[in-house]
Amino acid sequence: MKEDRTTGVDAGELHIDGVATLERRGHRLWHGFELVADRHVVAVLGRRSWLWIFLGPGQRVLLADGTRGRIAARTKGRHIAPVVLDGRRRVVSRALPGPGGTYGINTALSGYRLVPHSPNTWRRRSKVWELRRHDLVVADLTMSPSRIVTAEAVPISVVLLAFTVMDLGIPGEEDLGLRSHGW
Repeated sequence: MKEDRTTGVDAGELHIDGVATLERRGHRLWHGFELVADRHVVAVLGRRSWLWIFLGPGQRVLLADGTRGRIAARTKGRHIAPVVLDGRRRVVSRALPGPGGTYGINTALSGYRLVPHSPNTWRRRSKVWELRRHDLVVADLTMSPSRIVTAEAVPISVVLLAFTVMDLGIPGEEDLGLRSHGW
């Protein structure tokens, strides 16, 4: 298999194919998460906090093969974009807001669009989402429980960013003036 230049690990091991869940683990006040697929832990995540991800060092990520990384935020133009960083603090994937409450999630090799099933309202975010590559639906995601069902292999970094923006959003996305065209 080819080695992925962005992370230095085998690219074949960094995908989710099938059903995976994001399960809360640990103490009630200081908890983390595990991404579980086929009853195997694929990734262990530290405590999720809006402040740590967008203003601090980021949420820790440990993949099953021992690779470490973080879900953090970087600026991209006028946007604050959540990103997945590898162990050397290089960007593996990035999420940006789009029109109509959608998000674009890009890696070095592919691009995805996260689309809500119902429109986001002022106080409540959609609980059911679709992950699309071009116009093809490649995965369905739910928030309660946090679960993804894929139709094809999806990179783990895309799955982690999808759960992050579904839960936390992106700061200032309402003020960006992005409109849905309704075409």
